[in-house]
Amino acid sequence: MPHALVLLLATSAAAYTPLGRAQVSRAATRSATVKMLSEGQVCLIRETWASVGALGPDKVGVLLFQNIFDAAPGAAALFSFGREPDFKLDNLGENPAVVKHATGVVDTVSAAVGLLDDLPTLGPVLVDLGARHITYSVEAVHYPVVGGAFLKTLELGLGEAYTSEVADAYTAMWGVVEATMLSAEESAPTGPYEYAPAQEAY
Repeated sequence: MPHALVLLLATSAAAYTPLGRAQVSRAATRSATVKMLSEGQVCLIRETWASVGALGPDKVGVLLFQNIFDAAPGAAALFSFGREPDFKLDNLGENPAVVKHATGVVDTVSAAVGLLDDLPTLGPVLVDLGARHITYSVEAVHYPVVGGAFLKTLELGLGEAYTSEVADAYTAMWGVVEATMLSAEESAPTGPYEYAPAQEAY
């Protein structure tokens, strides 16, 4: 499970080669059946995410990875920075490699938030991401764990602003992300999946 947890947050949308057009089309069609967020939820997510972003993507990203490693400490060894002899879980914010990687993850989330009301555009990006992780044996049971770390990060970052309505909106957002990424299972190519490696080794 830790292997899948980390890989779901280890790459950005630009780090891999897209699926073929027909494969994306089939998966995107399935993802279109996912219940879209309401206009109010999209607005609420964007407003609160702006507040989160004001904290700094580096700080938010480090907190996110801290939450992941708190849940699965062994997952750190799957990253190149986690295999360094001087790596320590208690000073992630002082590790330049961790900060760089975590900042990139938050920037990717920001891009997704900007497309929440445009699932026809966001869908294929998420499908591609899901297809990549199939090659790492990521299973459906892994996604809720990652979602939990993400929601915990938001709760800590927003404080009192993390109301039940905000929690519901982000939970719905994660539901869209999860369902759309999992839709790649139906359109995965039968042969080896070709992709460009992410900048960060893991």
